Amino acid sequence: IPTGTVTFSDAGNALGTADLTAGVATLSTTTLKVTLAPHEITAAYTPLIGNTDFNGSASAATLITITPKDLTVSGITADNKVYDGTTSATLKTTSAALVGFVSSDIVTLSTSGANGTFAGKEVGTNKTVTISGLTIGGTDAGNYTLTQPTATANITPASASVTPAEVTKALGASDPALTGTLSGFVP
Repeated sequence: IPTGTVTFSDAGNALGTADLTAGVATLSTTTLKVTLAPHEITAAYTPLIGNTDFNGSASAATLITITPKDLTVSGITADNKVYDGTTSATLKTTSAALVGFVSSDIVTLSTSGANGTFAGKEVGTNKTVTISGLTIGGTDAGNYTLTQPTATANITPASASVTPAEVTKALGASDPALTGTLSGFVP
């Protein structure tokens, strides 16, 4: 079994080395940081000094494509509301946090453009609220995509009231028409 050093490189740029023991060499991806793109990785074997049983060799290039990692967001909630005829939702974003990024990366979450929309304007409980407008930034943001989260909240019935108009009736006269004012309803 050959022993020695394997040097990994990408288009001639050294990525790192690993010792070859028992015929296996693995470059730890925890120490390797490459950009999003296709990479042609090659490995070159150098035998240990004095090892004349094996010659040095190089592998053919292996195409590896690095794709963005998907991030999610936790900690955003939507407020319950009274029916107002719209699907707009009020969000609480103070506890918003990114989930899934590599701890050594610099990735930030911006909630300044956050917008919430109920899945319908009708009254209901645990209605889905779609959240949009969240963005990521930071040095390593290009290595990630962001999935916009959802929340749930209730829409409760609005209260409507009728205020009758004051009328008078003279003794023996016909009954006057009754009228009133309806308030609190959503047109």
